[in-house]
Amino acid sequence: MAKTVGVILEQKPELSGIQFDILSSRVVEKAQNVTQYPVENGAVIADHVIKLPVKITVRAEVGNVQLNGEYSVGEKAQDVYGALNLLYDKSELFAYQANFELFKNIIITSIVCVDDKEKPAGLVVDIKMEQILITFSEQVKIPPEQLGTEKARVQLSSSVQAGRVEPETPEFEE
Repeated sequence: MAKTVGVILEQKPELSGIQFDILSSRVVEKAQNVTQYPVENGAVIADHVIKLPVKITVRAEVGNVQLNGEYSVGEKAQDVYGALNLLYDKSELFAYQANFELFKNIIITSIVCVDDKEKPAGLVVDIKMEQILITFSEQVKIPPEQLGTEKARVQLSSSVQAGRVEPETPEFEE
């Protein structure tokens, strides 16, 4: 089972146990494509919608201690950067709690370190995440007399964790 992690603005920002000092921004992008096909008279028809994976981008910051007016490269930013890289390298799925919605099957797709002259020894990082759409299907043997019936269509349907399912009756070799 995927663990639930997230960034909660009212508390210390966190992602899979990795704590940040500040969450500067969060963007949750939901999108879908409408399929379009031209017909003979030049008109375009649209008859389906393809749901795209949710994309989430957060900008988080970790500061280091300022000593004698100068920033020092501290262990905190290095530890956070190392932990983020480990989470990225493991390609582990997790659930992400945004303000109003829980997104399952999220994976980190990109970590971008941003140089900031205001925070020379700290860490400013853009973390890009994407939802993985996972489907499950099962093959069952259907007697020839049941092919083309509603019972066959139900038996051949697949389950999916996101998106719409439209089962098709496959052709079987005898």
